[in-house]
Amino acid sequence: MVNNGKKTKFWENIWINDYKFCDKFPKLYACCENKEILVGDCWDNGNWNINFRRTFGHLEVKEWESLMLELANVQIGGDEDKVKWKMEKSGLYSTKSMYRLLSFEGVINKWLQKLWNNRTPTKLKVFLWLLFQNRLQSGEALKKKHWKGDGRCILCRVVESVDHIFFECVISSFVWCSCMEALGWDRPPANLADFLSNWLPLGCNDYHLKLFHFAVVMWAIWVNRNKMTIEKKFPASPIDVLYKADMFLQQWRILLQDDDRQKLETYRNLSMRWLKNFSTRARHNTAEDLSLD
Repeated sequence: MVNNGKKTKFWENIWINDYKFCDKFPKLYACCENKEILVGDCWDNGNWNINFRRTFGHLEVKEWESLMLELANVQIGGDEDKVKWKMEKSGLYSTKSMYRLLSFEGVINKWLQKLWNNRTPTKLKVFLWLLFQNRLQSGEALKKKHWKGDGRCILCRVVESVDHIFFECVISSFVWCSCMEALGWDRPPANLADFLSNWLPLGCNDYHLKLFHFAVVMWAIWVNRNKMTIEKKFPASPIDVLYKADMFLQQWRILLQDDDRQKLETYRNLSMRWLKNFSTRARHNTAEDLSLD
């Protein structure tokens, strides 16, 4: 905030609008005599006095006219210049606003804001934060860091992206198709963007409960993926991942409020009923196949 202009550089500080004059008027800046001149030193008894190393050409004249229009209503006072922090309405600096600026370029990310306010365990919040920021250590991400290992899915043998791990791999596809049948969805989610837009849009009913439920399912997929990729331990059947998700739901549902806990139990009952029917059909089909052999 410029008053007497004794602490503000005319060309290289932002003091009018949201840009530096050296960027807005590069022709003038290139031929000015003192690139670090202060605003106060350019003000001479109510007029702007700036020295240049040469006479203007056509382009410099146009920039000078535009510059004078911007300075037409500026008055230099007697008080000292002050710094104002634009990321807070108060004009005062805060570490919270700095973190927001560094993380989201000054824009509040409502997805992540809702995530940190959710009742999921802290490790799931961190896990989802990494997922939403595309920072999970998938095979694709590791290869970009010059990892010497194989960046392909251990089952599908294709590049292991975040979308592949959670939505395209044969096991994750089975998990979401199971959820579709158990909960009456029209289709399973295709990728993370589709999931956030259509299954977990901001403002949807029971947002925090759905986020909790989906976080647990994705965590089960992630734990299973790590078992396979790192420990080389494979599930006996894809339904093992669903049972693992149910185990996590029972373990962490105590964190929910009573109403949400009852609604979650409804989802759980539908899923477990479908899972038992599926297991029965699978055993029956296996028995039939064996009898035919």
